[in-house]
Amino acid sequence: MLLGLLARRLSCKFVFGGRSLGISNTAVAARGRPVNHRRFQGAMASSSGTPDSGERKKKGGEGLKELDPPPEFLGPRLEMFERLKKEYDQWVEAQESTPITVTLPDGKTVSGSSWKTTACDVAAQISKGLADNTVIAKVDGELWDLDRPLEKDCSLQLLKFDDEEAQQVFWHSSAHILGEAMERFYGAHLCYGPPIEGGYYYDAWMADKQVAPSDFSSLEAIFKNIVKEKQQFVRLVVKKEDLLEMFKYNEFKCRIIDEKITTPTTTVYRCGPLIDLCRGPHVRHTGKIKAATITAVSGSSNPWTGQKPFNVGSLKLSYPWMGQ
Repeated sequence: MLLGLLARRLSCKFVFGGRSLGISNTAVAARGRPVNHRRFQGAMASSSGTPDSGERKKKGGEGLKELDPPPEFLGPRLEMFERLKKEYDQWVEAQESTPITVTLPDGKTVSGSSWKTTACDVAAQISKGLADNTVIAKVDGELWDLDRPLEKDCSLQLLKFDDEEAQQVFWHSSAHILGEAMERFYGAHLCYGPPIEGGYYYDAWMADKQVAPSDFSSLEAIFKNIVKEKQQFVRLVVKKEDLLEMFKYNEFKCRIIDEKITTPTTTVYRCGPLIDLCRGPHVRHTGKIKAATITAVSGSSNPWTGQKPFNVGSLKLSYPWMGQ
């Protein structure tokens, strides 16, 4: 079945840095055209690597249960990412590095080197506290990963959580952590999950599986483990044909790539074993989202087909605002 993880019936408390965050969000459903469910159910059974019994074994820390063996699509996807990342890093290394001037909002300037200096480097030059509390950068008006090299002379803003755009990035990164937990616990095929006002959602194909309240403690344990690992969010520019190969196991992703990607290249992001089609940007690593608690779930209509209720779960998040 297609499980819609919407920001609607899951209650979570999130902490960024050492301080609490919280808001209440509004339900939003994704929409799309019908997919071939029978065809995809067969693909799920053959490619996910999920045992027929749905067996989950304890791995890692206390209470941490996930599929064993893990979904089969994880290995080939990661191998392809690492190969393409090596090629991309070689291309970046070959770019000529020249002196650049970075202009801050107060008019002060910082010197750097193109294709070497990052926004995080600039923040750290100002103060360690600023580097630690910055959620995301903005370069010449464009949101920019803190660890992505600056390419030329530019203006730079360092956004903290009190900025609305920084909050969107925070929620989006939270969604990727939930997506990783879904893959590791259910063997789910992720579909679509952008941030929305006050939170985020993820749709995922889960064949004959259903989400249940009894799963929450296990999902939560995986989520917390991902946070503890401080998995770096890694950006990679990928050609469209390579994207189709990378996500060939996932009919939903391939449809998004075919219908929505109109440029020769776009980006994917990796955190841990999760690799997902994504424009980004993201927080530096998963450790920036300190905690989450899943407390409720309810059903909804199928957001991909617009048909009658199709065993779609809806989840809600609530975040505290950044406070003292």
